[in-house]
Amino acid sequence: MSDGEGLQTSPSSSLGKALSKNKDMSLAITQAAIDEKLSSIVLFTQKNYFAYKIMQRLGGDLLSTEIRADANSPEHKRKQRELIKSRARLLDQVKDYVEQQYGIFAQRKGLKYREEYLQQAKLSQLDRLDYKLMQRLVQRAARKLASQHSRKRLTHKRGQLDVRKTIAANAAFDGALFHTRWKATRIERPKIVAICDVSGSVSRVARFLLLFLYSMQDVMPKVRSFVFASEMIQVTELFKQQGIELALEEIMKRWGGLSTDYGKALAGFQSQALASIDKKTTVIMLGDARNNQGDGRTDIWEKVFRQSKRVLWLNPEHRNSWDTGDSIMSEYAPWCGSVEPCRNLKDIERIFSRLLKYS
Repeated sequence: MSDGEGLQTSPSSSLGKALSKNKDMSLAITQAAIDEKLSSIVLFTQKNYFAYKIMQRLGGDLLSTEIRADANSPEHKRKQRELIKSRARLLDQVKDYVEQQYGIFAQRKGLKYREEYLQQAKLSQLDRLDYKLMQRLVQRAARKLASQHSRKRLTHKRGQLDVRKTIAANAAFDGALFHTRWKATRIERPKIVAICDVSGSVSRVARFLLLFLYSMQDVMPKVRSFVFASEMIQVTELFKQQGIELALEEIMKRWGGLSTDYGKALAGFQSQALASIDKKTTVIMLGDARNNQGDGRTDIWEKVFRQSKRVLWLNPEHRNSWDTGDSIMSEYAPWCGSVEPCRNLKDIERIFSRLLKYS
Protein backbone atom coordinates (compact mmCIF):
# COMPACT_ATOMS: atom_id res chain seq x y z
CA MET A 1 0.00 0.00 0.00
CA SER A 2 1.39 3.44 -0.93
CA ASP A 3 0.80 6.53 1.21
CA GLY A 4 -1.58 7.95 -1.38
CA GLU A 5 -3.81 4.89 -1.57
CA GLY A 6 -5.13 5.18 1.96
CA LEU A 7 -5.78 2.39 4.43
CA GLN A 8 -7.06 -0.78 2.80
CA THR A 9 -9.65 -3.16 4.20
CA SER A 10 -7.08 -4.34 6.73
CA PRO A 11 -3.82 -2.82 8.04
CA SER A 12 -0.70 -3.56 6.03
CA SER A 13 1.98 -3.03 8.70
CA SER A 14 2.80 -5.98 10.95
CA LEU A 15 2.06 -3.95 14.08
CA GLY A 16 -1.23 -2.71 12.62
CA LYS A 17 -2.27 -6.29 11.84
CA ALA A 18 -1.41 -7.42 15.36
CA LEU A 19 -3.35 -4.58 16.95
CA SER A 20 -6.39 -5.08 14.73
CA LYS A 21 -6.53 -8.71 15.86
CA ASN A 22 -6.16 -7.69 19.54
CA LYS A 23 -3.01 -9.77 19.76
CA ASP A 24 -1.32 -9.98 23.17
CA MET A 25 1.81 -7.84 22.80
CA SER A 26 3.44 -8.75 26.12
CA LEU A 27 6.12 -11.05 24.70
CA ALA A 28 6.89 -8.66 21.86
CA ILE A 29 7.31 -5.80 24.34
CA THR A 30 9.62 -7.90 26.52
CA GLN A 31 11.78 -8.87 23.54
CA ALA A 32 11.92 -5.29 22.25
CA ALA A 33 12.98 -4.13 25.72
CA ILE A 34 15.79 -6.70 25.76
CA ASP A 35 16.93 -5.59 22.31
CA GLU A 36 16.93 -1.96 23.46
CA LYS A 37 18.91 -2.88 26.60
CA LEU A 38 16.28 -1.55 28.99
CA SER A 39 18.28 -3.14 31.83
CA SER A 40 20.77 -0.28 31.47
CA ILE A 41 18.25 2.31 32.63
CA VAL A 42 19.66 4.35 35.52
CA LEU A 43 17.62 7.58 35.64
CA PHE A 44 13.92 8.26 36.06
CA THR A 45 14.10 10.70 33.15
CA GLN A 46 15.09 7.87 30.78
CA LYS A 47 11.69 6.17 30.97
CA ASN A 48 10.11 8.10 28.09
CA TYR A 49 13.20 7.55 25.94
CA PHE A 50 13.06 3.77 26.39
CA ALA A 51 9.29 3.71 25.82
CA TYR A 52 9.83 5.53 22.52
CA LYS A 53 12.65 3.18 21.44
CA ILE A 54 10.57 0.09 22.27
CA MET A 55 7.62 1.45 20.27
CA GLN A 56 9.96 2.04 17.35
CA ARG A 57 11.28 -1.52 17.53
CA LEU A 58 7.73 -2.87 17.61
CA GLY A 59 7.01 -1.07 14.34
CA GLY A 60 5.60 2.20 15.56
CA ASP A 61 7.03 4.27 12.70
CA LEU A 62 5.39 2.16 10.00
CA LEU A 63 2.14 2.17 11.92
CA SER A 64 2.25 5.98 12.20
CA THR A 65 2.82 6.26 8.44
CA GLU A 66 -0.13 3.98 7.87
CA ILE A 67 -2.34 6.07 10.16
CA ARG A 68 -1.31 9.34 8.50
CA ALA A 69 -2.03 8.06 4.98
CA ASP A 70 -4.91 9.66 3.10
CA ALA A 71 -8.17 7.84 3.76
CA ASN A 72 -10.43 7.75 0.72
CA SER A 73 -13.58 6.37 2.32
CA PRO A 74 -15.47 6.58 5.63
CA GLU A 75 -14.49 2.96 6.36
CA HIS A 76 -10.81 3.84 5.94
CA LYS A 77 -11.20 6.75 8.35
CA ARG A 78 -12.94 4.51 10.88
CA LYS A 79 -10.11 1.97 10.73
CA GLN A 80 -7.57 4.73 11.19
CA ARG A 81 -9.37 5.94 14.31
CA GLU A 82 -9.37 2.39 15.69
CA LEU A 83 -5.62 2.10 15.04
CA ILE A 84 -4.99 5.42 16.80
CA LYS A 85 -6.81 4.17 19.90
CA SER A 86 -5.02 0.80 19.75
CA ARG A 87 -1.64 2.53 19.41
CA ALA A 88 -2.41 4.70 22.47
CA ARG A 89 -3.30 1.62 24.53
CA LEU A 90 -0.12 -0.13 23.37
CA LEU A 91 1.96 2.89 24.37
CA ASP A 92 0.36 2.80 27.84
CA GLN A 93 1.29 -0.90 28.08
CA VAL A 94 4.86 -0.17 27.02
CA LYS A 95 5.16 2.66 29.55
CA ASP A 96 3.83 0.42 32.30
CA TYR A 97 6.41 -2.24 31.44
CA VAL A 98 9.24 0.31 31.42
CA GLU A 99 8.03 1.62 34.78
CA GLN A 100 7.98 -1.90 36.28
CA GLN A 101 11.49 -2.60 35.03
CA TYR A 102 12.74 0.73 36.32
CA GLY A 103 11.33 -0.24 39.71
CA ILE A 104 13.27 -3.50 39.65
CA PHE A 105 16.55 -1.81 38.79
CA ALA A 106 15.92 1.07 41.19
CA GLN A 107 15.99 -1.45 44.05
CA ARG A 108 19.73 -1.70 43.50
CA LYS A 109 20.21 2.02 43.93
CA GLY A 110 19.13 2.48 47.51
CA LEU A 111 16.18 3.89 49.38
CA LYS A 112 16.28 7.35 47.78
CA TYR A 113 15.82 5.98 44.28
CA ARG A 114 13.19 3.53 45.48
CA GLU A 115 11.13 6.30 47.08
CA GLU A 116 11.42 8.41 43.91
CA TYR A 117 10.09 5.48 41.91
CA LEU A 118 7.22 4.66 44.29
CA GLN A 119 5.94 8.25 44.36
CA GLN A 120 5.23 8.05 40.63
CA ALA A 121 4.59 4.32 40.19
CA LYS A 122 1.13 3.02 39.32
CA LEU A 123 -0.49 2.05 42.62
CA SER A 124 -2.43 -0.74 40.90
CA GLN A 125 0.83 -2.52 40.06
CA LEU A 126 2.73 -2.23 43.34
CA ASP A 127 4.25 -5.39 44.72
CA ARG A 128 3.13 -6.29 48.26
CA LEU A 129 6.77 -6.05 49.30
CA ASP A 130 6.53 -2.30 48.68
CA TYR A 131 3.43 -1.75 50.85
CA LYS A 132 5.26 -0.85 54.06
CA LEU A 133 7.52 1.69 52.41
CA MET A 134 4.60 3.06 50.40
CA GLN A 135 2.52 3.47 53.55
CA ARG A 136 5.29 5.57 55.09
CA LEU A 137 5.49 7.73 51.95
CA VAL A 138 1.71 8.20 51.88
CA GLN A 139 1.57 9.20 55.55
CA ARG A 140 4.54 11.54 55.16
CA ALA A 141 2.92 13.26 52.16
CA ALA A 142 -0.42 13.53 54.00
CA ARG A 143 1.19 15.06 57.09
CA LYS A 144 3.05 17.59 54.96
CA LEU A 145 -0.10 18.62 53.15
CA ALA A 146 -2.10 18.74 56.39
CA SER A 147 0.43 21.04 58.04
CA GLN A 148 0.18 23.45 55.11
CA HIS A 149 -3.58 23.77 55.45
CA SER A 150 -4.17 23.50 59.21
CA ARG A 151 -2.97 27.00 60.18
CA LYS A 152 -5.31 29.91 60.66
CA ARG A 153 -5.44 32.40 57.81
CA LEU A 154 -4.74 35.66 59.61
CA THR A 155 -5.47 38.99 57.96
CA HIS A 156 -2.87 40.99 59.99
CA LYS A 157 -2.95 44.72 59.27
CA ARG A 158 -4.28 44.14 55.76
CA GLY A 159 -7.51 42.58 56.93
CA GLN A 160 -10.59 43.72 58.81
CA LEU A 161 -10.19 45.35 62.20
CA ASP A 162 -12.08 43.60 65.02
CA VAL A 163 -13.51 46.70 66.74
CA ARG A 164 -15.00 44.94 69.77
CA LYS A 165 -11.82 43.08 70.65
CA THR A 166 -9.65 46.15 70.01
CA ILE A 167 -11.70 48.33 72.41
CA ALA A 168 -11.62 45.61 75.06
CA ALA A 169 -7.86 45.20 74.72
CA ASN A 170 -7.28 48.95 75.22
CA ALA A 171 -9.82 49.65 77.97
CA ALA A 172 -7.07 50.46 80.46
CA PHE A 173 -5.42 53.09 78.22
CA ASP A 174 -8.11 55.82 78.22
CA GLY A 175 -9.06 55.28 74.61
CA ALA A 176 -5.50 55.16 73.24
CA LEU A 177 -5.12 52.25 70.83
CA PHE A 178 -1.92 50.54 71.90
CA HIS A 179 -3.11 47.10 70.86
CA THR A 180 -5.12 46.33 67.74
CA ARG A 181 -6.98 43.13 67.14
CA TRP A 182 -7.57 41.79 63.65
CA LYS A 183 -10.18 39.30 62.56
CA ALA A 184 -8.98 35.85 61.64
CA THR A 185 -10.75 33.31 59.51
CA ARG A 186 -10.37 29.57 59.58
CA ILE A 187 -10.28 27.38 56.52
CA GLU A 188 -13.54 25.49 56.64
CA ARG A 189 -12.90 21.81 57.12
CA PRO A 190 -14.59 19.96 54.31
CA LYS A 191 -17.22 17.31 54.92
CA ILE A 192 -16.04 14.31 52.91
CA VAL A 193 -17.81 11.18 51.71
CA ALA A 194 -15.35 8.73 50.14
CA ILE A 195 -16.65 5.84 48.03
CA CYS A 196 -14.04 3.31 46.91
CA ASP A 197 -14.33 0.46 44.45
CA VAL A 198 -12.26 -2.37 45.98
CA SER A 199 -12.70 -4.88 43.16
CA GLY A 200 -9.74 -6.21 41.17
CA SER A 201 -6.67 -4.03 40.78
CA VAL A 202 -8.65 -0.95 41.89
CA SER A 203 -8.40 -2.27 45.45
CA ARG A 204 -4.70 -1.40 45.60
CA VAL A 205 -5.36 2.21 44.68
CA ALA A 206 -8.26 2.33 47.17
CA ARG A 207 -5.92 1.13 49.93
CA PHE A 208 -3.57 4.07 49.55
CA LEU A 209 -6.27 6.65 48.86
CA LEU A 210 -8.03 5.76 52.12
CA LEU A 211 -4.69 5.71 53.96
CA PHE A 212 -3.93 9.21 52.65
CA LEU A 213 -7.42 10.46 53.56
CA TYR A 214 -7.28 9.16 57.13
CA SER A 215 -3.75 10.49 57.60
CA MET A 216 -5.16 14.01 57.17
CA GLN A 217 -7.57 13.96 60.10
CA ASP A 218 -6.29 17.31 61.39
CA VAL A 219 -7.77 19.11 58.40
CA MET A 220 -10.43 16.64 57.22
CA PRO A 221 -12.00 15.10 60.33
CA LYS A 222 -15.53 14.73 58.91
CA VAL A 223 -14.96 11.70 56.71
CA ARG A 224 -17.47 8.96 56.00
CA SER A 225 -16.05 6.05 54.05
CA PHE A 226 -17.75 3.43 51.93
CA VAL A 227 -16.28 0.51 49.98
CA PHE A 228 -17.91 -1.73 47.44
CA ALA A 229 -17.55 -4.40 44.84
CA SER A 230 -21.25 -5.06 44.50
CA GLU A 231 -22.53 -4.47 48.05
CA MET A 232 -22.05 -0.95 49.44
CA ILE A 233 -20.44 -1.15 52.89
CA GLN A 234 -19.85 1.77 55.26
CA VAL A 235 -16.48 1.31 56.97
CA THR A 236 -16.24 4.58 58.95
CA GLU A 237 -16.69 2.86 62.32
CA LEU A 238 -14.30 0.09 61.34
CA PHE A 239 -11.53 2.68 60.95
CA LYS A 240 -12.35 4.19 64.35
CA GLN A 241 -12.38 0.80 66.09
CA GLN A 242 -9.35 -0.87 64.54
CA GLY A 243 -7.14 1.91 63.23
CA ILE A 244 -6.30 2.54 59.61
CA GLU A 245 -3.84 -0.26 58.85
CA LEU A 246 -5.75 -3.12 60.50
CA ALA A 247 -9.02 -1.84 59.03
CA LEU A 248 -7.53 -1.73 55.53
CA GLU A 249 -6.34 -5.32 55.84
CA GLU A 250 -9.80 -6.48 56.90
CA ILE A 251 -11.53 -4.53 54.14
CA MET A 252 -9.31 -6.00 51.43
CA LYS A 253 -9.66 -9.49 52.88
CA ARG A 254 -13.47 -9.37 53.10
CA TRP A 255 -14.46 -7.33 50.05
CA GLY A 256 -11.38 -6.77 47.89
CA GLY A 257 -11.21 -8.38 44.46
CA LEU A 258 -14.87 -9.37 44.13
CA SER A 259 -16.91 -8.87 40.95
CA THR A 260 -18.14 -5.32 40.35
CA ASP A 261 -21.74 -4.12 40.17
CA TYR A 262 -21.94 -0.31 40.24
CA GLY A 263 -25.72 -0.32 39.90
CA LYS A 264 -26.27 -2.49 42.96
CA ALA A 265 -23.63 -0.57 44.92
CA LEU A 266 -25.17 2.83 44.14
CA ALA A 267 -28.61 1.54 45.08
CA GLY A 268 -27.09 0.58 48.45
CA PHE A 269 -25.52 4.02 48.80
CA GLN A 270 -28.85 5.67 48.05
CA SER A 271 -30.58 3.80 50.88
CA GLN A 272 -27.73 4.29 53.37
CA ALA A 273 -26.40 7.78 52.79
CA LEU A 274 -28.03 9.84 50.06
CA ALA A 275 -30.32 11.67 52.49
CA SER A 276 -27.28 12.98 54.40
CA ILE A 277 -25.60 14.51 51.33
CA ASP A 278 -25.93 18.31 51.36
CA LYS A 279 -24.29 21.44 49.96
CA LYS A 280 -21.43 21.16 52.45
CA THR A 281 -20.50 17.66 51.27
CA THR A 282 -17.71 16.76 48.87
CA VAL A 283 -18.17 13.28 47.42
CA ILE A 284 -15.09 11.45 46.18
CA MET A 285 -15.56 8.32 44.08
CA LEU A 286 -12.59 6.10 43.27
CA GLY A 287 -13.44 3.60 40.56
CA ASP A 288 -12.77 2.45 37.01
CA ALA A 289 -16.48 2.53 36.03
CA ARG A 290 -16.25 -1.02 34.69
CA ASN A 291 -19.66 -2.52 35.32
CA ASN A 292 -19.64 -5.93 33.60
CA GLN A 293 -22.30 -4.74 31.12
CA GLY A 294 -24.84 -4.07 33.90
CA ASP A 295 -27.08 -1.08 34.61
CA GLY A 296 -24.85 1.59 36.16
CA ARG A 297 -27.76 3.48 37.83
CA THR A 298 -26.51 6.86 36.68
CA ASP A 299 -29.85 8.27 37.89
CA ILE A 300 -28.62 7.80 41.47
CA TRP A 301 -25.27 9.40 40.69
CA GLU A 302 -27.12 12.39 39.23
CA LYS A 303 -28.93 12.79 42.58
CA VAL A 304 -25.59 12.69 44.41
CA PHE A 305 -24.27 15.41 42.09
CA ARG A 306 -27.30 17.66 42.50
CA GLN A 307 -27.41 17.38 46.32
CA SER A 308 -23.70 17.80 47.06
CA LYS A 309 -21.26 20.71 47.05
CA ARG A 310 -18.76 18.93 44.82
CA VAL A 311 -18.30 15.53 43.17
CA LEU A 312 -14.86 14.21 42.23
CA TRP A 313 -14.44 10.95 40.30
CA LEU A 314 -10.93 9.51 40.43
CA ASN A 315 -10.20 6.82 37.86
CA PRO A 316 -7.11 4.60 38.34
CA GLU A 317 -6.94 3.88 34.60
CA HIS A 318 -5.35 6.03 31.90
CA ARG A 319 -7.80 8.22 29.96
CA ASN A 320 -7.19 6.14 26.84
CA SER A 321 -8.83 3.16 28.57
CA TRP A 322 -12.00 4.98 29.58
CA ASP A 323 -15.08 3.80 27.67
CA THR A 324 -13.30 0.73 26.32
CA GLY A 325 -14.67 -2.74 27.01
CA ASP A 326 -17.22 -2.58 29.83
CA SER A 327 -16.20 0.91 31.03
CA ILE A 328 -19.11 3.39 31.23
CA MET A 329 -17.09 6.39 32.42
CA SER A 330 -18.81 8.76 29.96
CA GLU A 331 -22.21 7.93 31.49
CA TYR A 332 -21.10 9.10 34.95
CA ALA A 333 -18.92 12.02 33.80
CA PRO A 334 -21.76 14.56 33.23
CA TRP A 335 -22.67 14.21 36.92
CA CYS A 336 -19.19 14.98 38.24
CA GLY A 337 -17.53 18.32 38.88
CA SER A 338 -14.20 16.76 37.96
CA VAL A 339 -13.13 13.44 36.44
CA GLU A 340 -9.42 12.70 36.38
CA PRO A 341 -6.86 9.92 36.51
CA CYS A 342 -5.59 8.87 39.93
CA ARG A 343 -2.79 6.40 39.34
CA ASN A 344 0.01 7.26 41.73
CA LEU A 345 0.90 9.10 44.94
CA LYS A 346 1.70 12.30 43.06
CA ASP A 347 -1.84 12.31 41.65
CA ILE A 348 -3.33 11.85 45.14
CA GLU A 349 -1.26 14.74 46.54
CA ARG A 350 -2.26 17.03 43.68
CA ILE A 351 -5.97 16.21 43.99
CA PHE A 352 -6.16 16.74 47.76
CA SER A 353 -4.06 19.88 47.66
CA ARG A 354 -6.55 21.41 45.25
CA LEU A 355 -9.48 20.15 47.31
CA LEU A 356 -8.18 21.83 50.46
CA LYS A 357 -7.23 25.01 48.64
CA TYR A 358 -10.75 25.61 47.35
CA SER A 359 -12.76 24.14 50.23
